[in-house]
Amino acid sequence: MAYYYGWTDEYIGSLDIQTFHNYYFATRVIERQNQINNISASISSAQKHTDVMNKIKKINQDISSSFETEISAVNAKYLAEQELANGK
Repeated sequence: MAYYYGWTDEYIGSLDIQTFHNYYFATRVIERQNQINNISASISSAQKHTDVMNKIKKINQDISSSFETEISAVNAKYLAEQELANGK
């Protein structure tokens, strides 16, 4: 992400822990999606279809669970910030 967006080391170093953590987990989702693509591309006649499907299912579960957890954490932080801004 840093390379794609042209972030400098100084910018990355200035991120608060929560923002850095969220970016880190976003890259994990992208990596897992790439793993699925690589598995799909490398299917050969020597591999059992069920083995491949089990690997893909496991990676999809990892993606879903990590994404849901991070979105929940981000939403909780956002709602807390909104309540603070509204004086609650």
